[in-house]
Amino acid sequence: MVNSNIDPTVAKAEIVPVDEKGNAIGDAIVCMYNPESLTINRGANWNPRDVPQRTLQKYTYQGGGAATVSAKLLFDSTRSIQEPGVTVAAGTDVRTYINKLYKLLQVTEHQNEKKRPPYCRFEWGSQKYFIKGFLSKVDVTYTLFLPDGTPIRAEVNVSFQIDDEEEDLDKVLQNPTSRTEARKTWIVREGERLDWIAYQEYG
Repeated sequence: MVNSNIDPTVAKAEIVPVDEKGNAIGDAIVCMYNPESLTINRGANWNPRDVPQRTLQKYTYQGGGAATVSAKLLFDSTRSIQEPGVTVAAGTDVRTYINKLYKLLQVTEHQNEKKRPPYCRFEWGSQKYFIKGFLSKVDVTYTLFLPDGTPIRAEVNVSFQIDDEEEDLDKVLQNPTSRTEARKTWIVREGERLDWIAYQEYG
């Protein structure tokens, strides 16, 4: 049975492998469900120094700090999904999809470079939240299982480290979650509860 309540015209968030110049290579990892929010962290490095006869320390700027993007992703195969870029059979082990994320943490060979995990970027429709970075962390919590122990739902927190000195993160203020989506229709089937429908729709 195909879960057809989601409007196929709504853009899907993707994690796209890229080369050292930020050009897309390989197959993108298309998110089953778009995240509800993205967290952007930026920093600057200041070193403190003590000043005699002064109550507070003085600070010397040492350069730019880390910039990260993080999100919570939902992987759920309680129902089948058939959308552009995403085909999931009901009851599929969600580790099949989570393993694709783990591959972005694995060291691989790259032409004229030392071995390293692949670069990637996070994009959502026309929005590219950074041009080149790398996946730095994957935290998985399995929340629903089949009787044989197969996980069919998981919440996955992912964090990306941005590795592009020319990156301008002001564009992240254009949050695609704020855009109005087309009207959706849910066909209620016997046994479906309102709280379950709300979870399927909004997580």
